[in-house]
Amino acid sequence: MQQRLVPLLRHIVGTGTSKHGNRDQSSGSSVAPEDLDTLAIESFPLCMQEIHSHLRKEHHLRYNARNQYGLFLKGIGLSLEGALEFFRSEFTKRMDGDQFTKQYRYNIRHMYGMEGNRIDKKPLSCSSIILGAAPNGIDCHGCPFRHMESELLTKKLNNIGLNEDQVAEIMYSSKCHRYDKACTKYFEFVHKIPDLEELITHPNQYYSLSRKARRGELIIKNEEVVDEEIPEINDNLEEMEMWEEE
Repeated sequence: MQQRLVPLLRHIVGTGTSKHGNRDQSSGSSVAPEDLDTLAIESFPLCMQEIHSHLRKEHHLRYNARNQYGLFLKGIGLSLEGALEFFRSEFTKRMDGDQFTKQYRYNIRHMYGMEGNRIDKKPLSCSSIILGAAPNGIDCHGCPFRHMESELLTKKLNNIGLNEDQVAEIMYSSKCHRYDKACTKYFEFVHKIPDLEELITHPNQYYSLSRKARRGELIIKNEEVVDEEIPEINDNLEEMEMWEEE
């Protein structure tokens, strides 16, 4: 299966690299730990919603989910101090502070380039997530459109409020291994946008486009998207101009 996916994912990366290279770390955008519950509902792609929900419920993330989610949060503007505060507040609901410090603090600092070789790690692209370690029964990382059982994915899409035709269109793309198309259609249906005119190939791309849509700044076919059902919120997030395509 993975061998069959490689050519498709190379195509996905090829279509996205011109727009989504390395993120500009000096963009100045920032979010606080207390913003994350609201942002998860409003603007996180489904993969990050799943991890966030799991963390809030279980108060723990295994390595792959922690890496996928932690780098995503770094990319949307959560500072190292904010990340340590956020993960510590959740993890210490099931362990003491000393255990968190010994087992997890280093890993979080490592994501931000403050430990080990001090490499400034970038948020994972969709291709990296899809071709990375597949989740097993106790994991929550990965791409829902690639890794989640069809019955469970259909149920989640229904619970979000998508109609039967919308769910069917997403599921068709997923079953055809067009995970980028499935995620793009999900974005369009959730944000009530008829045609995004670009494929979602990165979780942070999804987030940035969502914030623009909610601010009424997303231009589609020379028309500004305005939807009264997407309320404005006060935030100072700026568009992330570039992402890592690995």
